[in-house]
Amino acid sequence: MRRWNRWLLPVLFVCCLAMQLAAFAPSADARSMLRVGVHTLGDTGMAQEATERVQDGAKSFYSRETDYMQAIANYAGMEVTFVPDSWEGCRTRLMEGTVDVVLGVLPGGPDMQGLSFSRLPIGWQRTPEGAPPLPNAPDYHVHPLYFAVRQGNEVLLHKLDVAADRLGENRPGFLTTLEQVYAEHGRRFGLRLTPEEQSYLQLHPVIPIVASVDNRTTDRVLRQRYDDDQIRIYPTVVDCLRAVENGEADVTFLRQEAAQYNIYQGDFPDLVTDGTVAFSLEMASGVREDVPMELLTVLDKEIAYLGPETITNVAARHDKRMENERSLRSVFYSYPQYFMIGAVVTLVLIFLFVVHYILSRCAHISEMQSLLDEDRATNRPNRSWFLREADALVAVLPDEAPELSVVVIGVQRTDIFISTYGRDTLISFLQHLADVLSAEDWVRRVATHGSVGEVVFLAKTESIAALKGHLHETFKRYEFATVGGMLVRVPLTAGISPIAGKTPEGISLIKAAEALARADFAMHEAKDVLAYDDKMLAEAHLTSRMESLQEAALGREEFEIWYQPKYDLVTKRCIGAEALVRWRSEELGFLPPGKFIALFESNGFISNLDFYNLEHVMQFQRDCRAKGLPVVPISVNQSRIHMQEQGYLRKMSALTRQYTTDGIELELTETAFDFASAEQREHSIAVVAALHGLGFRIDMDDFGSGYSDLSLLNYLSLDVMKIDRSLLLASEGSDRMRAVLKKMVELGHMLGMEVICEGIETEAQEDLLMDCGCEYGQGYLYGRPMPRKEFEEFLKEHA
Repeated sequence: MRRWNRWLLPVLFVCCLAMQLAAFAPSADARSMLRVGVHTLGDTGMAQEATERVQDGAKSFYSRETDYMQAIANYAGMEVTFVPDSWEGCRTRLMEGTVDVVLGVLPGGPDMQGLSFSRLPIGWQRTPEGAPPLPNAPDYHVHPLYFAVRQGNEVLLHKLDVAADRLGENRPGFLTTLEQVYAEHGRRFGLRLTPEEQSYLQLHPVIPIVASVDNRTTDRVLRQRYDDDQIRIYPTVVDCLRAVENGEADVTFLRQEAAQYNIYQGDFPDLVTDGTVAFSLEMASGVREDVPMELLTVLDKEIAYLGPETITNVAARHDKRMENERSLRSVFYSYPQYFMIGAVVTLVLIFLFVVHYILSRCAHISEMQSLLDEDRATNRPNRSWFLREADALVAVLPDEAPELSVVVIGVQRTDIFISTYGRDTLISFLQHLADVLSAEDWVRRVATHGSVGEVVFLAKTESIAALKGHLHETFKRYEFATVGGMLVRVPLTAGISPIAGKTPEGISLIKAAEALARADFAMHEAKDVLAYDDKMLAEAHLTSRMESLQEAALGREEFEIWYQPKYDLVTKRCIGAEALVRWRSEELGFLPPGKFIALFESNGFISNLDFYNLEHVMQFQRDCRAKGLPVVPISVNQSRIHMQEQGYLRKMSALTRQYTTDGIELELTETAFDFASAEQREHSIAVVAALHGLGFRIDMDDFGSGYSDLSLLNYLSLDVMKIDRSLLLASEGSDRMRAVLKKMVELGHMLGMEVICEGIETEAQEDLLMDCGCEYGQGYLYGRPMPRKEFEEFLKEHA
C-alpha cells in the first residue's frame, strides 16, 4: 500500500499533462469529395454567372448557390467539385450516383420524385417580368431554392443540413450578403469618410509599402493601385508576413486562407486580419496590430468599398484543418487564460509531486537508516549506530565528566562455538549479555555484532584497572550460556581503548571509529582483558610489513644461518651445533627469530624457510669438508606442517641426492605428531621413518616441555633426546624435579639415544646435569649463536 501511494501523485501528474497536450494534439481528418450538379433551370442569373466563370476549360463556378454550397461543404469538412449540365442531365447523374447533390431545386412535381431536399433554402429565384411560369412553381415571382440528394442518402443530407446550421450560427448574414452581391452586381457606392478621418489622411498621407509574392495578382491588381517603388516582392507568403511584422512593409495582400492560416497558427502573433475580402481575386489584407485606429478604420472602409465578400467561405473550409494543425504557440495566443490555468494546475501538481517525493524520500532514508543501524542477528543496534551515537555523546560531555572508553567483548573461536552449540545459542547469549550491560551504571550505548559474536559499548573510565575489574566481574557472572538445560561456559576476551579528552574547541581527539578499531585489535590480542597501547599497533604494522617482504627477502637471501655449538660436558669439546635463522632486512633491519617465526608458521611461509635453511646447512657441511675443517653434526629445525605437506619427502630426497645427509640432524617437536585424527598421526610417524631411511638423524626437541606422549618413543626411531630448558630450571630448586630429570636422562640412554639439555647458562646447572648423567649440553655458558665465519673459527679451536 505504501508503494502504491508513493507513485499515485506522479501517475496523476503524467495523466493530467497528457490530457492537456492531447487537447491540442493534431489529428488526421481525411476530407471526402462532394460532387455537386449545377444546372440552369429557371435561374438565368446563375446560368449567366456560371457561363462567365468558365474560362480556359476550368470547371469553376461562382454564383450565389455555388458560393453558399461551397461554404456548407467547408463546414461539413468536404471538398467540392461542380459538374455543369442541364436539369435533366443533373437529375439523371444524381439518380445514377455520379453526382451527390443537385443545386437550385424547387420541391414538388412529378420529376422531383426520388429526391430528398434540404431543410433550409440556399437562395431564391426571381421570375423575370413577362416570362412563363416555372414548372411546378407557384404563381409568384420569388421562389425558394433547395439542394437535393437522392432518396436513401439521408446520411449525407443530414450532414449537410448540420453544416448549414453551423454556417447560419457563425455567419448569420452570409446568405444576405451573397444575395446583395449577385442581385446588385456592378453597383458601387462612393467611399465616405468622416471629417476626422479626412483630417488624419491630410496630416498623415499614407504611402504604404506593400509586400507581395510575384504572381498574377501582383501584376493585375497591385501594380494598378501602387507604384513600383511601393511594392516589394518576397518569395513566399511567410516572408511577406514576416516583412510586415518586422516593419519592412506596411501591408501585404495574400490569399485569405493563407493569411488567416499563418496568423491563426500563432507564427505571427503581432499581425491581425479579418474575414473581409479586399479584391475579387480572393485577397485579404493584413496590417500590424499597433497601427493607429484611424488608419485601421480607413482601411476597413476601403476594403468594404473595393468589393463584397466573395470567398469568405474559404475560412470555414480551413477551420478544421487549422484546428487540427494548430501549433502550441498559436493555441497559447488564442487561449492564454486556459494556459494560465493549466500552468497553475501543473505547478500545483509539481509542488505536490515534489512534496510527496521529499516525504517519500525522507521515509525511505529513515527506513534505510533503521536497517543500517540494526544488527539483523540480534535485532539490536549495531556498530554503525554505535559510532554515530558515541561521537554525539562525546561531543556534548562537559570537560569535568569522567573519561569514556570503547570496550569490545568477543567470543573466542566463534566458529567452533557455533559448530558445537549452534548459532541460536550464540545469538541468545549476546542478547542476554547486551541486556545485562545496558542495566549497568558504568555502561553507555550498547551495540552488538552478531555475525562475529561481539558486544560493543562505551564505559565510564575512572581508571583502566577499575574498568578491567568491572569486566572480570562481568565475565565471572555472565560468561555462561544455557544449552539444553545446562550451563555452558563461553570463552570471552575484551579489548579496551580510551577516547581521549576534548580540545578547547570541544572536538574529541580520538573519534569513536578509531577507538573502536583499537579496542577490537586489543580484544583479538587478549587472553582475557587487554587495554590497547601504541606498541600493539606498532607490532601489527611490523607483522604486516614482514609478511609483505618475506618472499622478496628469501630471494635476496636476507635470511642468515647462525650456529650455536653443542658440547661435551666433561671434555668441553664441540660435538655439534644447532642451525638458527636470523633476518637481516634491507628495510626492517636485523630481526631475531622470535619476531618472525610464529608469523611464518601461521601463514605457511615456514615451509619455504625450512628448505632454505636445510640447503644452506648442507652447503656449509660440504664447504667444511672442502676446506678441511672439522665436520660436526648440525641440527636443523623442521616445522610440524611438513608432516602433512604434499611433496615433502620428494623434495627431501632431491636434497640428499644433491648433497649428503652425513652430519645433518632434523629437529622435531612433539607437536609434529599432535593431530586430531589417528590417520594424520600415523602419517606423521611414517614420514619420520622415511626421513630416517634417507639417512637423516632425528632429534626430539623440547622433550619434557609439556604433556609428553611417551608412546612416541615406541613408534619412532629417535637418535637424540633434547631436554627442554624449563625442566632444567625446575630441577634447580626441587629435588622431585631433579629426580624426574635424572630418570628422563636414564630413559634416553636406555633407548639408545644421545641426551642433550639446552639452555645451560651457569656452571651450577652444568654440574647438576652431570650429576643426573647427562653427557651433552647447549647454552650461553659454552657458546652463543654466531655467524658462519665465526663458527668456522670456533670449530678450529674447539672441535
